Amino acid sequence: MPTAIVVSWPANPVEEGVTKYQVFESKDGSPLAFKANVVPPAHELTILNPLPGVYAWAVKSENFVGASALSPASSGPAIPSVPPAPTITVTVS
Repeated sequence: MPTAIVVSWPANPVEEGVTKYQVFESKDGSPLAFKANVVPPAHELTILNPLPGVYAWAVKSENFVGASALSPASSGPAIPSVPPAPTITVTVS
């Protein structure tokens, strides 16, 4: 079954004229790095089939004047790793 993470945030007021949101991602405590641009009116990003780990995201908004500061980061639950192969035991009776 595929895994999807939806990162969403409240939209900025229309009067601010936001032209894009920049989404940043961190995995397993690494520094936040640019992930994607989202164009309003959308204010969410869907990430399909993330690799195992602990993720965090932050967002900036941008208009014709410039970009905002980065939002505080939010983290989600850890994506578990694949379990080891099962052990098979054959019993002859």
